[in-house]
Amino acid sequence: MDNSLDITRIKPATGRLRLRQEIGLQILRLVDAVATRNNIPYWLDFGTLLGAIRHHGFIPWDDDIDISMPKDAFVAFLDKRHELPKSLEVTMTALPGVDMDPIIHVYEKKSLCFVDIFPYYKVNGLLSTSGKKTSWENSYNMVFSEIYSKRLKEGAIANSGDWLSEHNVGDGDIDGYAIGMEYASAEPNYRVCLDSAHLFPLRKASFEGCQLNVPAKAEECLTKLYGNYMNFPNDAGKPKHGLDSKWLSDVEMRKILNDLCQEAHIRAEGGQLR
Repeated sequence: MDNSLDITRIKPATGRLRLRQEIGLQILRLVDAVATRNNIPYWLDFGTLLGAIRHHGFIPWDDDIDISMPKDAFVAFLDKRHELPKSLEVTMTALPGVDMDPIIHVYEKKSLCFVDIFPYYKVNGLLSTSGKKTSWENSYNMVFSEIYSKRLKEGAIANSGDWLSEHNVGDGDIDGYAIGMEYASAEPNYRVCLDSAHLFPLRKASFEGCQLNVPAKAEECLTKLYGNYMNFPNDAGKPKHGLDSKWLSDVEMRKILNDLCQEAHIRAEGGQLR
C-alpha cells in the first residue's frame, strides 16, 4: 500500500468521527488559550504532531488529541485549570468508557471527547551521541515496566516523580526529556526520550487551520517515535479508542461543538472568562 498510495492525500474523516475531531480541536484551542495566557509551554505530540506535520490536521482516522508539557509546566497548568470552561474537566483517573487505566485527560463532560496531556521530565546526560542507549535509558525502561505492571494491578497513576527526580542525571552527553511514568504503558513510544535541542525552542505549525506549538525539530521527534512516519501504519483507518458517543445524537454533539467554539473564540479574542 505504501508504494501505491500517498498517505498525505487520504481524505479527512466524515460523520461522527469528524464531529469528535472537531470537538477535540475546540478543547485543544481552549487548552492553548490557558497555556498561552499563562506562559505555559506545551507542544503537539504523538498522533497529533504526526497529523500536523503530515496532514496539517488530524490523521483521518484519529479520534483524540495528544499534547505534552515539561513536568513543571504541567503543574502550572493544573493550577490554572479553573480558567477552562465549566463544561471541561481535568482527570488523572480512568475515564469510563475510554481507558482501562488512568491517563491524564482534559475532557468534555457530555461527549467524553478529550485531549491527553503527557508530562516530560528534564534529564541531563540522557542520551549519547553514539546513538546507543545510555545506562540511564535502560534503567528507565526497567522502572517504566515495573510501574506499568503496578498500575494495572492498582488502577491508579503511580508516583513516578520520585524516581525521575532522584535520577535526573544520566551517563550520556546529550540533555533530553523523558516522558513521565504517569503514562507508564506497554506501548514502546510511550517511554520515549527526546533530545532537548529537538524539542526547544518550540515553533508554530498549522493544525486544522490553527497555529499551534510543535517541537523545534518535529520531524526528528517523529522519526524517533515512529521511524518512517510517511508509511501507512498497520492500524490505518481504525480509530484508537472506538468511542462514538452513541448516547448523544448528532444534534447534541453539534450543540456541544458550537458552545465550545463560542468559548474558544471569546478566549482567543482576550475576552472575559466565564
